[in-house]
Amino acid sequence: MEPLSGKTALVTGSGRGFGRAALLNFAKLGANVAVNYASSGSAKEAQEVVKEAKKLGARCIAVQADVSKAKEVERMVARVVKEFGGIDILVNNAGAYSRKPGRPTVELQEEEWDWLMGVNLKGAFLCTRAVAREMIKRGKGGRIVNVASIAGIIGSRSGCHYAASKSGAIGLTYSWADEFAEHGIAVNAVAPGPVRTKLMERTPEARWRVYAALTPNGKLVEVEDVAEAIVFLATAKGVNGQVLVVDNGRVKH
Repeated sequence: MEPLSGKTALVTGSGRGFGRAALLNFAKLGANVAVNYASSGSAKEAQEVVKEAKKLGARCIAVQADVSKAKEVERMVARVVKEFGGIDILVNNAGAYSRKPGRPTVELQEEEWDWLMGVNLKGAFLCTRAVAREMIKRGKGGRIVNVASIAGIIGSRSGCHYAASKSGAIGLTYSWADEFAEHGIAVNAVAPGPVRTKLMERTPEARWRVYAALTPNGKLVEVEDVAEAIVFLATAKGVNGQVLVVDNGRVKH
């Protein structure tokens, strides 16, 4: 029997990047998986992930929800629970990045601050609130993994709002690890270093060279490296309230 047979994993923002890779790894381990995508514009790639998951033998559905909107999150969680009977693993992966990496704080618009915080921080809160309610009611415990960033530990010149949102994700991780432990729910976070994903495509090439130079072995981590860390935190026993840095050794934490 596969390690996650009978379990259900909901991964937000799983049409691409870390979320997609982690979800497919959950599928390989026998879990039922739910692909979340934000809007109709990303529906096609979400359906492609569904096809891949089903080829691996997993039961899989795609559910649209903007994680920054409470009603859409509640609807998404209700759909997944109805389809699979419950949720055992939540990965808060949906994320936004600076629209212009390197923009100084004095030039940052309030609208961009609110948008990014809505996805990265409020989204994690809304999804965790909805899923934790179901986990507690069901009484079988669970695992929650927040996707943070080393920017949340050391700051970032790419955007103060991005770094602040990821620091917030780490703070939520520590708080929820304490709060939900009595219910058998473990909460951890993964903090990746820079990874070449679609989310980061606006990052200037010169910055990538800087990132590599700051890494001890000169190599940036890959999407699959982060996905494996997510799956580890979602399945490990005795691990709670931890932030696992995945950056080839740049940040010692």
